[in-house]
Parts: sequence; C-alpha cells; structure tokens
Amino acid sequence: MRQKCNFKHVVVLSFFLAIIVAFVCIVGEEAEEVLDCMQQGIAMVRAQQPEQALAWFKKVIACDPHNAEAYFYLGNIAFQMGHLDEAMFCYKQSLEHNPCTVEVACNLGICANVSNDHDAALEYFGNALKIDQNCLVAHTQIALLLEKRGQYAAALVHMQKASELMPHDVDILLYVGNLLACCDRLDEAIGVYRRAHGLRPDDIKVTIELANALASVDCHEEAITLYGAVLEKNPMFTSTLHNFGLSLKKVGYIDQAIEVFKKAILQKPEYALAHFSLGLAYLANGDFDHGWSEYEWRWFVYNESPKKFIRPRWDGSDVAGKRIYVYAEQGFGDTFHFIRYLALLKDQGAYVIFQCQAPLKQLLQLCPYIDALITFRDALPEFDYHTPLLSLPLMFNTRVTTIPAQVPYLYAEERLVQQWRKKLDSDGTQFRVGICWHGNATYETAFLRHVVATKSCPLSHFKVLASVPGVVFYSLQKMHGLEQLTVDGNDQWLHTFDDAFDVVHGRFMDTAAVIQNLDLVISVDTSICHLAAALGVPTWILLPASADWRWMQYRADSPWYPTVRLFRQIVRGDWQGIMDTVAYALREAVGRKWELHSSHCVGRSASCCATESCVAKKLNQYIGTLQENNTVLVDCTNELAIAYAIKHDLAQYYSQYCMERWQ
Repeated sequence: MRQKCNFKHVVVLSFFLAIIVAFVCIVGEEAEEVLDCMQQGIAMVRAQQPEQALAWFKKVIACDPHNAEAYFYLGNIAFQMGHLDEAMFCYKQSLEHNPCTVEVACNLGICANVSNDHDAALEYFGNALKIDQNCLVAHTQIALLLEKRGQYAAALVHMQKASELMPHDVDILLYVGNLLACCDRLDEAIGVYRRAHGLRPDDIKVTIELANALASVDCHEEAITLYGAVLEKNPMFTSTLHNFGLSLKKVGYIDQAIEVFKKAILQKPEYALAHFSLGLAYLANGDFDHGWSEYEWRWFVYNESPKKFIRPRWDGSDVAGKRIYVYAEQGFGDTFHFIRYLALLKDQGAYVIFQCQAPLKQLLQLCPYIDALITFRDALPEFDYHTPLLSLPLMFNTRVTTIPAQVPYLYAEERLVQQWRKKLDSDGTQFRVGICWHGNATYETAFLRHVVATKSCPLSHFKVLASVPGVVFYSLQKMHGLEQLTVDGNDQWLHTFDDAFDVVHGRFMDTAAVIQNLDLVISVDTSICHLAAALGVPTWILLPASADWRWMQYRADSPWYPTVRLFRQIVRGDWQGIMDTVAYALREAVGRKWELHSSHCVGRSASCCATESCVAKKLNQYIGTLQENNTVLVDCTNELAIAYAIKHDLAQYYSQYCMERWQ
C-alpha cells in the first residue's frame, strides 16, 4: 500500500513539474520577446525613426503592461510628436510602476511646463529632487520657473546648487550672476561673471554681462575696456555700443558719448534708448536746442506713450482763452521741478488744468497759476489742448538763458508756517538747517534702486556737520532711510518730528512750512531739494560724481534755481570729501547768515578773480600730486577739484573763493 501511495505522489509531482517547466518556458519566451522588442525600439529611437520605435514599445506593453521603461520611451516619443497629454499619461504610468526614476519625474515637469501648468511643473521637479537631491535638471528648471514668478532669492538657491553640480558650466554661472543681480547683490554677481569670463574669456555674451554689471556699480573704466573689446570684433552690436556710450558719459566724457549715441542711432534709427540717452547727454551739456526733442523719446523707453485724446496735443499755438490740460509724469521731484511752466501758460491767458500725483494735491492747491487741480483718480473736465508736463520745456523752446527761474513758485500754507515758526523758535535763534539723505528705495528694477543708492548719502557722513557751532539740524527725511536715525548716535544731534508730520495736514505740507522757517536745506538729489529750491529757500544739493542731467556739468550753481548751490563728488562714491567741504562752507555761512539770504550775484569782483587765480595755482599743484598717485578723478573743472581738495589743507583757499562767488 505504501509503495502505491509513493507511486501516485510521484506521478502527481511529475505532472506539476511538467506544468512549471512549460510555464517557465512560456515566460522565458515572452521575456525574450519583450527584451527583443525593447532592443528594436531603442534601435529605432537612435535611428530617429519614432513611428517604428512606437510600434515596438507598444508590443512591449502588450506583453508586459507594467514595463516602466517602455512607458518612459513611449512618453518621450509622444512628447517629440507634440502629443503632450499622451506623453504625460505614459510618464505617469512609468512612474507608477517604478516610482524611483528621476528622469521620468523630470520629464513630467517638462511636459507640465510646456503646457504652461507651472504649478504642476514645480511639483514634478520637486518630486524629482525627492528621488535625487542632486538632480541637475530639476534644480535648473525650478530656478527658471521661480525666476519667472519674480521669486529671485528662491530661484538663486536652486541655480547655485546647479552650479555646485556643474562648476565649470558657464551658462549656469551666467544664470547665477543674473539672479544675484536681481537680488541687488551686484558685487557677488560681478564675482560670478568674472569666474565665467575666466572660463570663457572670448565669449561675447559673458563679456557683455560682466561689463554691464560693472557699469551698474559705477566701475565704468573697466566696463569701457570690456565694451571696447566687444565692439572691436562686433561693431554692429548696437545695444553694446549704447552701453559703451553710457559709461563714457558717466565718467565725464560727454562729447564722446554723444558721438557714440549718434553712431548707435545710425545703425538703428528707431533705437529709442539711444535717442533718449542722447537727449540726456545734450541736456547735461547745456545743449537744450537738441536735447529737448530727443528727450521726447522717453515714452518709448518707458514702454509708455503720451495720453491720447480726441482733443489735440498742444503744439505751442496761442492758448489765450483756451483750456489746457497738463498731466504730471515721473516722480514728485519732476513735478516740483517743471510745474513752473504752468505759470507761463497762465501768463499767456490759458485756463490751466493740472493732473498731479494724489499725495501732492494739497500742496499744489496753493499755486495761484493752477485753475483746476485734479489727481489721476478724478474725472477729466473739458479741455481744448493737452500736454505732458515734461514736454513743456520743448514747447517753450527753453534754453539755458531762458529758463523760467523765478522763485518761489511753490508755496507753503501760511497758517502752518506760523505754527512751525513758534515751535522752532523754542530751539533758540540758532542757524536752522534741514537735511535729507536718502531717495526713494522702492523702485521696481535693481538698476533704478542702485541709482537711488548712488545718489543717497549715509546719514553718518552728515555727522561732521554737527561739529559746526551755532547750528540746529532738523530731519526732513520721510519713509526711506529712517532706520539710520537710531545708529551712531544720530538721534542726539538731529531733531526729528512725530508721526503726525505730513500726515494730518497732508503730504509735504508740514515739510514745506518747516522749510520756510529754515536758514538752509542740505539734501541729496531727491524731491526735498526741489521743494526747498522752489520755495526760494537756500538749498545745498549733494551730487554723486555722475549727476542727473538737470544739474548739468561742472557747475556749482543751477540755472534752474537761483538759491541752489551744488556740491559734487570728485572721486566716485566719496561722500566724506563732499561733507568736509560742506562743513567748512557751513561754518562760513553761519558767520555770514545775512549774506546767505542775499541774491546770487552773477557779476564777479576783482578780489574774487584774484582769489580764483590763487586757488588755481594751488589746485594745479594738487592735481599734479593726484596724478602722480594715479588717483582717478572724474573729468572736472578747477572749481570742482578744489572742492575735493578741502581734505588736503586747501580749505582756506576754497572757502574764500566760494564765499566771493556766493556774494
């Protein structure tokens, strides 16, 4: 019986063994078929025959529905054919069967990005980094997506990681540099561009990026060299030619810059930026004949256009008895500067309608030459003509000698003037000085923010003025740069106003009233200096080496404002040199308070000429010393160089000279 049982078991086992062997054979045959189809499909991919490859990979799926690799290739082929939905389906199937494939996750992200589903793309690339935190594609793609959203700091983190993975990839280095620049980290950006330039010194794109970055931080001498190298090989690079002209202008070579801008316009006649830059160069040079017409190109540079109405734009024709609508443009300082032209329209018999920035409405309501004042939120009244404010100098054919420079043309509210007079009288009868040290730091572009930073002077540099006896200082600074009040003991020598200042009575209302009670305003180039000068108050303006066009070149006075005195940097970025000059001049002004309020005399006395001769002699010696020491000076006249010489024991000559001129 036992033998029979054993025999039966053997028969059963043999039967099952035969089945297993048969199954293995079948599976083996299918596996061989799958492998063969995969190889055929890959071969067709390499032969760039997508249709045949597609057929082979579909056979693989028919035999093996869970084959992640086949789905991956099917997704690639569908993507190449532009079938994005099908590609994403295949990639998702591949990822489902093999969740640890980083290439598939990246390709899903690429499909989503091409489909403009950026949220999904970020998610897929994020999944790729979960699989492999060193995935180069995922880091670069996330960086590019975040950059499009304006999330520059977050984008920078991923692009820097990509650069770590590929340290010699110049294109990635350029992206890192660009993102650093967008984050206002210009010095670091320049370091990255230098690395890229070292790897590819003959690469035009790299050279231009480095030159542009250097120009952005006022390293114009080196930028000029790099631009020159590019233009020597590629003279038709119009944008580079324009930037070359800008750097020439910044270091004081205005005439040469003008010729460069003209050349760029010859290459590209409708190049708005070159026209605009040419206009600014002409204006800075005092050539208003050519400057104002080129300045009209500003609209194209700002991607804007003058407002269009059924009524005609004013062409300079007779406006007597006509209603003319003028609208503000650009910043508060520009409105303060050019609103003077409305008085000319009023003098010609026009009914003047002015549209201003809302914060300025209360102050400008005090101007007697404005018949109707509205903001950009208000409905427009009926009018006969219209014109943008900054086109009025062109329409009035303004020249340096015909600038309408009568002041005041802005006014403070008399009630507030009296109120602040009583408050300030409590500080005694000292010489009263208002100061402003910082411009608007909220511009959208890194370039404009850098321009403001260049024009702004750290409050710590003003502290030297506190050593001048008999002076009390008031802060006219609002909104920006206020954090500097609490450092270096600045709040000990500088009087500030409470939170109600310019809030309860309206923007600039208290400021204007306080300024009317001051002996002097010392300010960087911002709206405050225009307000003070337009009020007719003595105003000293601190200018960077490359100043705004309206202050022209090499002048210590301004044809726009008779009560203005200009203090210019000689060495770029050297505010201390200016402040030493201002401190010495302030000592003299305090001692001659009555002379400070006298009108600026154009005539020059014999003693003034003698003083200038003496100063010139001392100056020539000084300049020779600077040249021997290879000190880089902005191209300047004697008077400006003397200002810088204050730091080198020439203060006595400069002070005597300036006070003679001031009389």
